[in-house]
Amino acid sequence: MRSASSEAAGPVSTGRARRTGARGSRRAGCAALALLALAVPACGGRDLLFVQDDRLTVLAPENRASAELPVSVRWRIDDFRVVSPGSAPASPDAGFFGVFVDRAPIPPGETLEELAADDPECVRIRSCPDSEYFAIRGAYTTTDTSFTLDSIPRIGTDHGSDVHTVTIVLLDSEGRRIGESAWYAEFTLPNEDGR
Repeated sequence: MRSASSEAAGPVSTGRARRTGARGSRRAGCAALALLALAVPACGGRDLLFVQDDRLTVLAPENRASAELPVSVRWRIDDFRVVSPGSAPASPDAGFFGVFVDRAPIPPGETLEELAADDPECVRIRSCPDSEYFAIRGAYTTTDTSFTLDSIPRIGTDHGSDVHTVTIVLLDSEGRRIGESAWYAEFTLPNEDGR
């Protein structure tokens, strides 16, 4: 127990107290991180699973394989009912597929229209965005478990091969991306010079 006179004189400093203080601030830091980890999901992390989702398996092309046009992308889906857009109530267990070529997919909870949100050209055209608009931007939808790419814009130089990535995500029947799960296939295409 400290006396009133020692409190008035100020804290007593010892080497032992310094180590305890460092340990205490480390504990406080850990506690703050724990609270932050709990708070972050509450701030907009809805529908994020942070677990491995193995419902979809990409069958072709094999990852990092060399391919030729047309490229057939094929996958298998389990525990997900494939339905046409707008044909059923929105559900995390039913919908169709979003396929993205050489681009990031739309964020969870968003629709493909997100890709046109800041495009002033699209705002002026009543039918925009449409499937052609999305295709030019490497974004497609399908109810099939395969998708054929007849052409892919070159992204490399005249020499060597271009590396391309196809990303598949799940969309609910309203076209909103379900969760953060995404499945990838990376493949190479030879450039026009054949290499």
